[in-house]
Amino acid sequence: MLALQDAAAELRRIAFDPSATLLDLLRIVFAFSALWLFVFTIAAWILRRITRDAPWLRAAIERDYERSTKEMYEQMGIKTTKEEAMVMLMNDWAPMQVIAIQHLAGSLLCVPSILGIGDPSWASSLAVLGVLSEMGWEIEHACEMVYTRLFTPGGEKKVPNGLVVIIIFHHSLTCILGLPMVLHYRELKALHWLCFNLQLGGAIIVVIEYSKFLDVSRPRDLAQFKALNLLLVLFSFWTRGLHWFYLCGEVILTWYQDKNWTFMAVGSPPILLFTLFNVLCNVIPMFKRWRKFRHVVAEYEAVPSDAPMKMRRQSTMNLEAAVAELLAEEEKDPFDRVQDFLESLERPDRKIERRATMPPKRGRRGSVNQMMKMQSVPAHKWMKED
Repeated sequence: MLALQDAAAELRRIAFDPSATLLDLLRIVFAFSALWLFVFTIAAWILRRITRDAPWLRAAIERDYERSTKEMYEQMGIKTTKEEAMVMLMNDWAPMQVIAIQHLAGSLLCVPSILGIGDPSWASSLAVLGVLSEMGWEIEHACEMVYTRLFTPGGEKKVPNGLVVIIIFHHSLTCILGLPMVLHYRELKALHWLCFNLQLGGAIIVVIEYSKFLDVSRPRDLAQFKALNLLLVLFSFWTRGLHWFYLCGEVILTWYQDKNWTFMAVGSPPILLFTLFNVLCNVIPMFKRWRKFRHVVAEYEAVPSDAPMKMRRQSTMNLEAAVAELLAEEEKDPFDRVQDFLESLERPDRKIERRATMPPKRGRRGSVNQMMKMQSVPAHKWMKED
């Protein structure tokens, strides 16, 4: 116990030491990896036990299954009964919420610095812990994927090559620039803001999950759904668009003013790549889906109460399809976003047919992110299901 207390005291010293070395920071990163592995394993297990067969969760997952997941399974050739699919989806719901908690914790560590609360050195150290926490989680997540790929039955299907590409893409910016930026630009506010925005973006997934609980056929739930998803669109526009441009410009300008050509050469390409990705594959597609959703909602709300049953049923089907498309857009992983963008270059935009007899399809393929949700091994494989 004494050795553990000494180790904790040493980590606290390193965390608030402005002159911490690379090896010191790596100790913090690996400590976060161990911490998040422990927290994820225990918290996911507890949350899974609490929510197992909960009526509210079952109703939400069943609604999402009917909206889009059933069709996605059919497109991917996955043969399963509705009940089997429900069990898998409910089992994997808890770990996704724990990941959101981890991202929220990392973003909150940046709050004192970005708001100017307390001593600047102390606040910067907390923000640095937010960066190191994210790096620790990314290492834990990569190890988890390697474990699943190499040491579980059917690992190549659970972690396909496309998912490997996603992991590399998703973690590359932090892994390339995280530690060097902490060592050389520890007190740079733009770094703290970037950490806050990106991790809060991971935490806001709880809003998407809550949206799935809403029955849009009820006026009150539909109003909530519109408000929450407008919030998501504005959040994406700010954190992935306007504020992202400003913060990245400030970082690159700082490198230029310091004549730090190594950072310029190594850091600028991934920043520019992520900027293109944010604009072309995130902000613009999400805005288009939101605009289409608003168009469908307007038509749905314009249907008179005495309209024929067939018209009302068709309007409801179109609304559910638009909701499914909007939620799918918000949940897409980087691989699918890039693939969608490349496909859009190969075909002209098509106008929406107002009198379509069938609601629009969600898509021709299931996302790799959804494939991971269907894995038979729980998201944290070291703990067996009870």
